[in-house]
Amino acid sequence: MKSHYRLPGILAAAAATLVTSGIADASASAPDSKPGPSGATAYGWVRNANSAHCLAVPGGSTENGIGLIQWGCGSWRDHYWQFEYAFNSGGRNYYRLRNLNSQQCLAVPGASTTPGTQVIQWPCGTWKDHYWGIEYTNRGTRLVNWNSGQCLAIPGASRVQGEKAIQWPCGTWADHYWNI
Repeated sequence: MKSHYRLPGILAAAAATLVTSGIADASASAPDSKPGPSGATAYGWVRNANSAHCLAVPGGSTENGIGLIQWGCGSWRDHYWQFEYAFNSGGRNYYRLRNLNSQQCLAVPGASTTPGTQVIQWPCGTWKDHYWGIEYTNRGTRLVNWNSGQCLAIPGASRVQGEKAIQWPCGTWADHYWNI
């Protein structure tokens, strides 16, 4: 006699395996919801509104301090980032952005405040340069570094794959806006 309960049980076990393995989160092409004070979002793309390329780690490196770039969005693990809520300051929510592949955070080397400094990945910590505020404007969404007060940007509004990601004094340039 065949059991009518066998297939639902198998499906439930398969779904539980996907959720606990992290595969379900990594397959999304964008965060499930907007970042908010309730905690971390699912992993998703951080896509430049001007170039339509994603914030990425060259070659999927797990090396500390490697400079970040923009690259055509894909299913590579180094293209996925998680917004981890940290605090609110001045009405702006701040987050650490954790890379799915390396588990390191978006940071500014040496807490630099120099415009044009290439951003890096670094083991997540509580340094001020590891926190990024989300600023919603009528032109789009900007990511503002807590330490420097500068925006995540792409130099010269470049649309070239492999162009470095930098911090730059916030403005209305197209490369200062990101789809998160």
